[in-house]
Amino acid sequence: MINFGLAREVYGNTPWMVDHSTLGVLLNMLQDFRNGVAVDSQKEKYNNSFLCKIENKSVVISEPYQLKNLSAEDQAVSIIHLNGPITKNGGSSSYGTKHLAAKLLSFDKDVRVKGHVIITDSGGGAASGVPHLADAIKASTKPVYGFVEKGGVAASAALYILSYTKKIISESPKNKIGSIGTMIEIHGYPKQHEMPDGEKRLRMYATGSINKNEEFESAINEDKIDLIVNNILDPHNEEFKSDIRNNRPAVREDQLTGKTYNADEVVGTLIDEIASLDKVIAEILNQPQINNNSNINNNSNTMDINQLKNDHLSLYQKVFNQGVQAEKNRVGSWMAHLKADPDAVKKGINSGEEINSTQREEMLIKAASLSHVENIQRDSTPPIQTESPRTTDETEGDELDNFYKDVDNQLKELYS
Repeated sequence: MINFGLAREVYGNTPWMVDHSTLGVLLNMLQDFRNGVAVDSQKEKYNNSFLCKIENKSVVISEPYQLKNLSAEDQAVSIIHLNGPITKNGGSSSYGTKHLAAKLLSFDKDVRVKGHVIITDSGGGAASGVPHLADAIKASTKPVYGFVEKGGVAASAALYILSYTKKIISESPKNKIGSIGTMIEIHGYPKQHEMPDGEKRLRMYATGSINKNEEFESAINEDKIDLIVNNILDPHNEEFKSDIRNNRPAVREDQLTGKTYNADEVVGTLIDEIASLDKVIAEILNQPQINNNSNINNNSNTMDINQLKNDHLSLYQKVFNQGVQAEKNRVGSWMAHLKADPDAVKKGINSGEEINSTQREEMLIKAASLSHVENIQRDSTPPIQTESPRTTDETEGDELDNFYKDVDNQLKELYS
């Protein structure tokens, strides 16, 4: 049997958030279905959920009513395997996110359940499948963790869902993470199409239905894709990127263009760390149990410098070295014009700003004027030298030297 839910969502005008590898597999499967190839349904569906008992991890429960098999003293963690194409309603070979969301919230109500883990190996799926599970994660009163199993993928719609969890953890540094983008593929015949046997296909709309399916008709009949891109794909994609920015504030803009990365390349941006499932479960059990939403906005807390240094030392050192070099370059740009206008240079360094093109031009003009005056003085008769008290200029020179010594000391303090 074919996954009719999946076929319906692919053949309809539903945008998909899916990586290229998964897309190829899905399209081949659907092409087989078109050609009449029989597809058998497996006994265990993809995107399944169950509950594991922590003491010996020997209890596997697939339905909430089976919680009665646990004692009142047991502690448990619910597991969702997000390991198939993501759809809203599912089908004969996989559960939909509506089903998974209902299971998650049912488990969440049991006091013995201390948290949830979404174990992921999915290239994504239909955009319509994201909101149900995302909303369930936000509504959960227990912590929800995203976990990408070894050799796994968390791409596109799958990563979209995981972005709502408390943390995203990869078991392997080489797991594939990313593919933040949106696509669609449509199949159909023109409005008037003649079959090889002479049969004609006609598609007609009521007089008052001029905008019905206009994106589809424009693409199929006129090869114009602007309406689909502007009216369907772009709005979904902008919402996708906006939610990722909100859920993962450290994400870089260049990571929102559809590229896929190794997990170790996106620690601190798209995921939080590389760790084992045992560590995730231990973290769930050891944290205080608070009966309120423990997932919303957890990822919006900015990582401070100490946490960055402790958790990601190599990244901290790289950022530190880049910051030192950037400050040296900034101060050096100002110091190059010290002779032209010491006061302006002092003010510019204290401002913390880069020297701009207007300021640079003004400094060059002043430097040229000073050079002209020096040339005149050099060509003139030298004045008679007499003993005199220290001049104001000399006193200001000492003050300027003291100022730059102070700047050097501040820089040493800041970057030590």
